[in-house]
Amino acid sequence: MKLSDYEGFAGKVPFLIKFTSKKRFVDDLKSGKLFMNNFKFFVDREKEEQKKGMGDNLEVAQVINATDIQLICYETSEKFIGFEKARIVTRPDYLLNKPLFCMTYVDASSFEVIEEKENSVKAHLVFTEEQKMRFPEDFGEYALIMPFGRFFKMFSSIFDKENIEFIADKVRYDDYSINNAQRIKAHLEQSTDLFFWKDSSLKYQSEYRIVLLNKDIGEPLIINIGDITKLSHYMSTKDLLDGKFGLELNFK
Repeated sequence: MKLSDYEGFAGKVPFLIKFTSKKRFVDDLKSGKLFMNNFKFFVDREKEEQKKGMGDNLEVAQVINATDIQLICYETSEKFIGFEKARIVTRPDYLLNKPLFCMTYVDASSFEVIEEKENSVKAHLVFTEEQKMRFPEDFGEYALIMPFGRFFKMFSSIFDKENIEFIADKVRYDDYSINNAQRIKAHLEQSTDLFFWKDSSLKYQSEYRIVLLNKDIGEPLIINIGDITKLSHYMSTKDLLDGKFGLELNFK
């Protein structure tokens, strides 16, 4: 039985997790430092590593699968080359300079109930086999767990004070081998929705991201949102994936 089976819990996101490769990155985040790269960093990361994971060369890209493409000379209207099938990938350069901060979200369906009493329930966090394999490989051996609501309140209040425009949401995963009207529309209209699409091969990441809209960066950006030591919980990625994190809810 999952926590999401209880009335009112379906779809709720109680925690965010930041995985890192170094302990000092955990300490930096606990002290309140949000370390933000731009989208170009993640595009280049896949090119460097030759695999998708932390890197994704289709970040903020419009991907269209087309058939029967003809290239035509503008002056003569002469058709000089054709393709029966092709993938068209386009992306405005300015999008690559937008800063973002990425985390993993866990919702109520990620918690398996292990003990149920009349007025309380205990549950522990469970992961898929793919997540157990990919999280350490892609993101590192350290994890910092943060309650969603309190963390959101902290960073959003600082952003508001510093006049930083942002948007934050869960990533939507889509099969990029199939044209999706909603995804294509987001790019055609250049809506902020375009920041939250990724290929379905990365669905295991369960990503929640914060994107800054009125800033462009060429180098990493650090924003201090205040110390979060008291509201966060640090543990190794291995212990987390082995089911050693849980919660107890009292309904009184």
